[in-house]
Amino acid sequence: MIVKVLKPVLLSVACMLNWISAANSQPVPETRLEHYVRHAHLVATFPLTFPGPEGGYTMAHIPVSEVTKYGDTVILTHAFLIDVGTANEGNYLPSDSLKASTGYTPWNLMTGGGRMLHVQLAPMNSHPEYRQLDSTYFGTLGYAFLRQFLSVFDYKKNTLTLYTLYSSVEIANRDTQALQLPYFDDAFLTYCHCPYPTIWLNADAPPLKEGRVHLGLASPRSTIYEPALDAKTKKQLSKAFKKDSLTGKTITAGLSLAEFDLDDINIARRSPHRWVEPQPAIFKDLSIFIMGTLGTDVLRTFSGMIIDPARTKVLLVK
Repeated sequence: MIVKVLKPVLLSVACMLNWISAANSQPVPETRLEHYVRHAHLVATFPLTFPGPEGGYTMAHIPVSEVTKYGDTVILTHAFLIDVGTANEGNYLPSDSLKASTGYTPWNLMTGGGRMLHVQLAPMNSHPEYRQLDSTYFGTLGYAFLRQFLSVFDYKKNTLTLYTLYSSVEIANRDTQALQLPYFDDAFLTYCHCPYPTIWLNADAPPLKEGRVHLGLASPRSTIYEPALDAKTKKQLSKAFKKDSLTGKTITAGLSLAEFDLDDINIARRSPHRWVEPQPAIFKDLSIFIMGTLGTDVLRTFSGMIIDPARTKVLLVK
């Protein structure tokens, strides 16, 4: 009698265990970001970290093939700052800061499976302070590097995935789960009529002056530049821009925006507060008006971002 009662119980437990095992073996459903690029041709995936204040600096951790002074080849993982404000492929901090060198140096970035990416980086002694944020900081990867790939920044998994340039992005024009923004790299320097390639987005934040914002992957916080202020706002903030009598530094101030439109889509609620800063010297001689910078404090409120140079689009995925 006892056996007859236990058999169904044991069978049901076995079935439950089989069901749990089958459920655990199922593949993890792809995210919306992954769904958009599910048929894209993969090149490499690198971890991301965001050290620093506010939204942090965008650092990709990439294995680099190096030749030691003894002639041995070693592979070391270094942190690269992703900065589309750097027009070339990027730069690196030379090991000997006193040694003067010009031109570009070839480096091999390892992508796994024995494959590598070849980059030409310029030796630069700027920003050694980034090593205080990450001791493995090596240098910067710029716009000319990203322009060779379809780049996917996953802010949930903290990864940067590169796909071949003309890979498909499967998204409908009316998809409401992503902001599909045209980007521009048409600016040039007025004094030499030289191109200044980087990524600009159209922005409008009344009553501020309409213009472009820079895609600030290397900017931990979003900012508005002083020339964009209307007369009333500038008057209200004028006292805040006075220099501190003790330190001699200009005190920064901020404002809150109820409207900040990217291609007629208001994203102000994601980060309504903006610091107001003087316009960087590098932006003063451009052929276009620059309103400010869209930093990582706003970008990382999205689940991810796709930079698609082949179609000159930036997709901010909700």
